[in-house]
Formats: sequence, structure tokens, C-alpha cells
Amino acid sequence: MYNAYNIFLYPARMQYTYAQIAAKLNVHEELAIIKEAILKR
Repeated sequence: MYNAYNIFLYPARMQYTYAQIAAKLNVHEELAIIKEAILKR
């Protein structure tokens, strides 16, 4: 049971957290792009 948990569930949980981190980074990048666009006007 513990082996199955490590093989199947742990990678899925890590991928989920990486997806959350990537989404947050994308939001920060979009905000930076918007700020730059406003400053360039």
C-alpha cells in the first residue's frame, strides 16, 4: 500500500503543487507586463 502511494499519488500531488506555483508565477508575470505597458504610455 505504501509503495502504491509513493508510485501513484505522490507524483500527482507534486504535479498539482507545481501547477499551482506555475499559475502564481504566470499571474506575477502578467502583472509586471501590465505595469510596464502602463508606464510606457
